[in-house]
Amino acid sequence: MAKTPAQFKQEYEKFDAETIKGFSELLKLLKGTDAESTERWTALAVAFLLRRRTQASRLAQRQYSQYRNSLNVPGRMPQARGPRPLESRRLEESLKTQVLVPFYQADRLASELSEDDSFLETSIREEANRRALVQGAGTASRYAQEAYLTQMEDLSDDDPESSRFRRIPSADACWWCLMLSTRGAVYISADTALSSHDLCRCSALPDFGANDSPEEAKAEELWKSVEDDGFTGKKATEEFKRRAGGGKTRPPRKDSGLPTLDSDGRNSKDADVPTERLQRALAALEKSLEKFDSKASRSRIDQLRAELATRNT
Repeated sequence: MAKTPAQFKQEYEKFDAETIKGFSELLKLLKGTDAESTERWTALAVAFLLRRRTQASRLAQRQYSQYRNSLNVPGRMPQARGPRPLESRRLEESLKTQVLVPFYQADRLASELSEDDSFLETSIREEANRRALVQGAGTASRYAQEAYLTQMEDLSDDDPESSRFRRIPSADACWWCLMLSTRGAVYISADTALSSHDLCRCSALPDFGANDSPEEAKAEELWKSVEDDGFTGKKATEEFKRRAGGGKTRPPRKDSGLPTLDSDGRNSKDADVPTERLQRALAALEKSLEKFDSKASRSRIDQLRAELATRNT
């Protein structure tokens, strides 16, 4: 039985969740921030990312072939080229920025704590680990997806029957991804079809004249309702955003092992943490802003405050 676009998307979502879980396990092997430890871990991480890119490319090849055959597209399947070359240096720099830097910052901040503030060190290091996990998992997911998408593009470029790509939104896609999917088969590459955000679970498929997926049809119906009610331009976008459920992108899959956010902005993993520990973490983060002001730290502060607020009511 031929697979549907939704089934292809589910298959990639499973692959993406495995990439994130694999990176989470890999991060546990980082035993310190000295040069020898970070060099050894970075080599392991680069090998992992390159392996996932090869596997993502093979998945794209298989899905492209299956999708093409399911629609009885004429002509021969193009010859796959394999993943595009990627310099290890680029991966190393990404891993340093997204994974190692939070630990370096934690070391520096912990070394500057006074004796009275030493109790904050545990919270500082926990926050560094959380940032490294979320940012690193997003990096691993993005590099694997890049190989998947570029393989789709290369096959499409060599296929005279394919010229455009469609965005297939996930069942719980954010409003932005839903809106992009309503444009239909207008994207000249799989990459432009999926230009969005890290940990996005949407997918892209070449357009061979197939019917819309249920998710696409739902998004198009929502957009049509906005237009039918007289909204145009920027106001139409704002109204679509409101009807689609708000402005925040969806969190990672719940089975990925990464922290998720509840509708009120709380981190799901904070629910089982003692109040005193959360208060210490909040104090540490607020203090860290004096030296390392970052969007990630401020976002985490908002989460902690939201969780503590619910406990004080």
